[in-house]
Amino acid sequence: MTYTLVELNGDSWCVTSNPTRDGFIDTMRLRGFEKIGVHLSKSTRAELQGEPKFDGAYGPMWDGDGKIRYETPEAYGRLSA
Repeated sequence: MTYTLVELNGDSWCVTSNPTRDGFIDTMRLRGFEKIGVHLSKSTRAELQGEPKFDGAYGPMWDGDGKIRYETPEAYGRLSA
């Protein structure tokens, strides 16, 4: 599984990826996002169950085969507009 964080700072996009869950959790902590639990929701894809949730980031989101994405609120707002 590949984990990705999409951030928007002003007009600059920053995309950070990691091929392992533990590595991604460490990367998120270094970027200021603390793990606050795991995703458990019957209304979402089975692949997202048990994936980490982070304070200040939306996700987990399915991003295609073998990919899970997280977005900052700013990035989510721009991508969803």
